[in-house]
Amino acid sequence: MRAGDDTDPEAEAAFTEWAAVRLGPLVRFGFALTHDEGGAEDLVESALARTFLEWAALSARGNPEHYASRAMVNELEARWRHRRRPEVAVADLDLTASLDAEAAELAERDRVWREIVNVAPRPRAVLVLRFYERRSEREVAQLLGCSVESVRASAAEGLATLRAGELLDSRVSG
Repeated sequence: MRAGDDTDPEAEAAFTEWAAVRLGPLVRFGFALTHDEGGAEDLVESALARTFLEWAALSARGNPEHYASRAMVNELEARWRHRRRPEVAVADLDLTASLDAEAAELAERDRVWREIVNVAPRPRAVLVLRFYERRSEREVAQLLGCSVESVRASAAEGLATLRAGELLDSRVSG
């Protein structure tokens, strides 16, 4: 279904059904990449538009989610390259002193997620796929179209960036 083609109603219905089922997971993935609801929705919208245009080939191969996820990472990288002003980090509030142990752990995780926006897009995508979505290095490499060694290097780069911000213990390894 390329631009200018007559839209096949059955294919359009199949795409609409697929998109409705996968919308939640794609938005969660987008939020994990951007830590911003609007940014996540923009990534998903862009990825779904691209996926729709390639739907005939993708549905025949049976892996449209792979294409959509990769389109989201590619879009994030493109936006990162074109960003003119650095993001300003939100001031960290030290709320952990008054919280119980579980709440303190959640606050610490939130601090890491706020800091992850300072990691370059590719390493950020690797960290999200490896540690948030719990995918194997091989799956991440396949999804991002790179080697397992590149995944390892990107994970190390992302973790180093987080460590430089003193958010991760130096004992954490990828």
